[in-house]
Amino acid sequence: MADAKSTPDLWLGTWALGGKGVSGTVKHSKALIDAAYQYGIRHIDTAFFYGNGQAHDTIANAIKNQRSHWHICEKVGLRWASRNRRSEEHT
Repeated sequence: MADAKSTPDLWLGTWALGGKGVSGTVKHSKALIDAAYQYGIRHIDTAFFYGNGQAHDTIANAIKNQRSHWHICEKVGLRWASRNRRSEEHT
């Protein structure tokens, strides 16, 4: 378990990654991840519903040649309600 001394100050949030219907394109998302890496960011915050469900694929593609350099934080406990509604907390 990480403590305050080893937890980084900056993480890359990926809510808007994924392309269609989201901010930018998959190409832009990869460029963002590459830029974060260049600036020393090695931690990614994500969830299965980010980027309308496409963020995971976008992240996997962008870091496939550098996977051992990244730490990924995945949110759990949420489920996709429907394509037209926001996710709901899973109880």
